[in-house]
Amino acid sequence: MSKERTVGSATCVAHTLSVTNTPPVSKKHEMQSVDNPLLGAVQVNVVDYKAFPDPTRATPEEVAQHEDAAKQLLLSLRKNTNFVGPKQEKVAASMRLLNTQIGDKLGLVLRLGAEGDEYLKEMKIPLPQSYRGKGINENASDAIRLHEALMHISRVDPGGNVPNMIRNIVHAMRAKVMPTNVEVRLFSTYEPVFNEWMEGVPEDVRERIHLKYLEVDSRKALHMKYPNDMTQSKGTLGLVTPMHSTLSEMGKHFPKLAECNHALVSESLTPLAKNNQDRATYTEFQNPSSAFRDQCAIETYNNRLNQGENPIISMNDEEMVKFIEALERREAVQGKRANSSGLPEEEEVLTFAKPFDENGQLHEQTTSEVTASFRRYFSVVHPKAAKNMRFPVSVSCGREGGYHVAIDPNGKKYAIFSSIPDETTEGPAKMIKLLGDPEKKINLAKEQTMGAGDSVATILSMAHIWDVQKYMESFRTKDQTMDERFITTASMIFISLISRYAGAMLFHSDKCDWSDIPEDKFPKILEETAKRAMKLAEGTWKNTAKPTMAFEPDWNIRVALWEMD
Repeated sequence: MSKERTVGSATCVAHTLSVTNTPPVSKKHEMQSVDNPLLGAVQVNVVDYKAFPDPTRATPEEVAQHEDAAKQLLLSLRKNTNFVGPKQEKVAASMRLLNTQIGDKLGLVLRLGAEGDEYLKEMKIPLPQSYRGKGINENASDAIRLHEALMHISRVDPGGNVPNMIRNIVHAMRAKVMPTNVEVRLFSTYEPVFNEWMEGVPEDVRERIHLKYLEVDSRKALHMKYPNDMTQSKGTLGLVTPMHSTLSEMGKHFPKLAECNHALVSESLTPLAKNNQDRATYTEFQNPSSAFRDQCAIETYNNRLNQGENPIISMNDEEMVKFIEALERREAVQGKRANSSGLPEEEEVLTFAKPFDENGQLHEQTTSEVTASFRRYFSVVHPKAAKNMRFPVSVSCGREGGYHVAIDPNGKKYAIFSSIPDETTEGPAKMIKLLGDPEKKINLAKEQTMGAGDSVATILSMAHIWDVQKYMESFRTKDQTMDERFITTASMIFISLISRYAGAMLFHSDKCDWSDIPEDKFPKILEETAKRAMKLAEGTWKNTAKPTMAFEPDWNIRVALWEMD
């Protein structure tokens, strides 16, 4: 492959769809793009090694041995270092082989900490009998020897936040749920697993992906299951090569990124903009790892001071709390932060908890606290006016569901939450049935958490390329109101529901991306979701001044939305 190529009170409404609905005003439901259909991305690829993927090759006793070894390593690092927090499972560590013979154990040396001040830790992974006895090429480089050894005990997949999102977006392009004029400007490290996948992309799609390789090394991530005593379930320990900076290599390519609608980055590219005019020309989509959260917060704040574009961010609830706190620390340097909720500062609660109580009803205090929390974010980061609806923030609440923030063309802000479809109901099965998947690549027996957050983040990115409101207009029936608030509400619900759908399909796949979603079914899935969103909007669009709730019974998803201004 060449180095450069073109490649309170609540109103609740529940609806079940009927096949005898009034025909839509327009029978064509083609997704169109906003004015700038060019997407940028900077990715440092990760090779994911998922240890011992075949349960038939290990006895229960052997499985318990290697899972306990992973647990003891994690406990040791939590106790003796500050490299991993009490609830964290990812450890930034460079890896090398302890020896070149794989016997009853695979020996690794882990290098943690800053360069020149490393903390070295040995780990010897007990191996099931069927994984023992392999020799490693002693004449190969350290990186190739490590790859051979990890490949011997693992299933190998391409990984990384931005690479996961790019594979999702390219799959959407193949499935024709991205407008045909959308192009991707991609800057990537050279990594064989990702590149082999790229070669399999059809030429008519690949020619819309403009790929430039970076002189930056890719990363490795070893994932091992372990018994998590806190959750009484299996967790996944991840040993991940620390992020290499892309800034120096990207400097000469910055003008190309500045032309994009937004750029997907794992670390902020703000330092590339050398003056205030440059800072105002691009929007970053930040889906950062924990290690780069504070850095992104600092640069987001500095960008705001220079009147730059606001970032689009996707984080989990714990990360979002820390992100806002980091922003406020920067604000404190300039002066005391204004209290957004009217409460004494020490009484404010920064939370993104689900808005429903144990009975599935809206909890007024929680919605008020969540509103105050989002207001604290927007008191530091001030969104700019735009003619299209935007979704600048996504906050995942894990297995509870997640929030989006929507800003309509009039500048009004909304919070919208949708729950994860309840696994004890038929909701997930009905969602999967829409795929018509004869090979059962996606099924309820599978549980894949890696990539689920990136799946929702991908929808958030696509929402800024899609003309969502125009798409939803094509589903308006003759008996539905022409009030613009109706389409605004339906558009928000659509993005929230399709985020839940995409996340659920990935969760029940064994991939980190959407590749198991049949391409020919994807457009129909969007149409089905849009129709459900329009129905739910019928009972909510007049009531959004206060928190209001809708219920999608087939998928068993609760939706809450309200205005925050």
